[in-house]
Amino acid sequence: MVCKHFETSVRSVRGILQNQWIVVSGLRSLKIASREGGPCNEYRIQEQSVEFRALDEQGNPYCDTPRWRALDNDEIKLHFDLRTPVAEWLDKNVYSLAQN
Repeated sequence: MVCKHFETSVRSVRGILQNQWIVVSGLRSLKIASREGGPCNEYRIQEQSVEFRALDEQGNPYCDTPRWRALDNDEIKLHFDLRTPVAEWLDKNVYSLAQN
């Protein structure tokens, strides 16, 4: 029962991302933005860590979290468990390069 609920949640997340978000990625950066111009999330590779920050509708960092912060291992694992665009980006641009 838990697995079925998890699979439904993953499909739901993918549907939401496909219908409401724009994902723009490069080798060392990723931006997930709302189609309606709302807040967005940015990710980047900085030295040996994956960093994150949230931006408001105008593209400015929020006052309470203006700096980039490193994602911890549990946060990265959660992205992979949920098969998010962040996980796909990391798999394609970081982990695949490390194997070569």
